[in-house]
Amino acid sequence: QRNNMFDLAHNGIGNAYLRESNYEEAMYHFRLAGNTSGYSDAFWEIRNLWIMTYGTYIFIGILALALVLYIGRKTALFSHLSEERHRMWEKIKSVKIIGEVLYIGTFIKHPINGFYEVKKHGKMSVFAATILYFVFYVEMILSNVFTGFIFNPSDVETISIVKILFLSVMPIFLGVICNYLISSITEGCGRFKDVYIATICSFAPIILFYPFVIILSNVLTLNEQFIYQALKVFLWAWSFLLVYIMIKEIQELSFRENHKNIFITLITMILFVAFGFLLYMLGAQVVNFVKEVVIEVLSNG
Repeated sequence: QRNNMFDLAHNGIGNAYLRESNYEEAMYHFRLAGNTSGYSDAFWEIRNLWIMTYGTYIFIGILALALVLYIGRKTALFSHLSEERHRMWEKIKSVKIIGEVLYIGTFIKHPINGFYEVKKHGKMSVFAATILYFVFYVEMILSNVFTGFIFNPSDVETISIVKILFLSVMPIFLGVICNYLISSITEGCGRFKDVYIATICSFAPIILFYPFVIILSNVLTLNEQFIYQALKVFLWAWSFLLVYIMIKEIQELSFRENHKNIFITLITMILFVAFGFLLYMLGAQVVNFVKEVVIEVLSNG
């Protein structure tokens, strides 16, 4: 079990291994001590050695691949393969549920058109949207489990998938419900189905690109933490911008009406959370009271 003496001992061992250039052992002990700075220093040395060993080969491989692709494009060498790949891709997308799930890519380049197609032409079903909600939830779990130790030093064994559910998917569900309720009694004209589907589509940047951020977190050190943090902020900011656009397009609001709608939705969400917390506290008090009464009755019986 970890304590101050435990951490101090492993930090000392880790520093000793670091001075001896035994970087893997140093990383192991720094990890046990929860020392991200020492772990980062040892990892930087290992990464540097790996780059010095394989960097030239990787560069030559990338250069050769780029040259082959360039020649193939200029001489139509791969035209047959390209056509075959295109036919295969179209065949995959022709499967209804797969095509609907893959439609999420539209919201990266053409979000307004995507929201219009979802609302007016039913480009995505509720089932496909539910799959995307599940994918989003799984990605949040993977983020907690596989993000590099340098940026996520928490113990995997302490991760709660229920807690992740309540911190990731449940706020989105609450936002969907509150926005629909507020919009239905004000100027909005979006159906609950439209809001439910379009909301998860707004998180297309997270769903499509966040796995790469998770992978990147395992090859960066503390010196490059700005890159990791900037990418996270960018993807979340992009997603929330799409949420803003989504509400405007699905509810067919003006900019002023949209601002008002979002503000009231946020206030409603806060009230729901406060009310839920109050119910939880009252429920806990009632349960404790009943338990005490039962124990008292049994002890006196």
